[in-house]
Amino acid sequence: MRDGVYLAHENCPQTFTERNHDHPSMFGALGVLPGDLVDRETMRRTLAKVMKEWQWDQTWGWDYPLTAMTAARLGETNTAVDALLMKTRKNRYLPNGHNWQRPNLPCYLPGNGGLLYAIAVDGRRLAAARRRDSTPGFPSDGSWQVQAENFNAQILRTL
Repeated sequence: MRDGVYLAHENCPQTFTERNHDHPSMFGALGVLPGDLVDRETMRRTLAKVMKEWQWDQTWGWDYPLTAMTAARLGETNTAVDALLMKTRKNRYLPNGHNWQRPNLPCYLPGNGGLLYAIAVDGRRLAAARRRDSTPGFPSDGSWQVQAENFNAQILRTL
């Protein structure tokens, strides 16, 4: 940590300057892993700083779902949706479903897998939260019409 935000790793004080085009790997602790030792307010500040200062035009396809999963777990639903729908060159999908990165890499499976994981896990969590009205879910400002049905009660307890 430095200046109230998480760094990519302890030996990377230049995370938000020289390295703000690399994967926002600090999100993995909460976006992919359970985040048991993550300070959520520090991660919330980190998310805000990444969203503002990252060079998104130079990132990779799996960075968007990773960011979205972190935002969703922090209850930052608008940011989660914004990350998944961010209009950048490497956050696009071809008609065949492949996450395009560059001409010699038209199929980037980490991007595809990240999107599927984000939708499967966090889409279910956000829809379930909206259904139960106990925690923030998809934005409730009228911009989303969400219907959730047939969720297994055991699964809902683990979300």
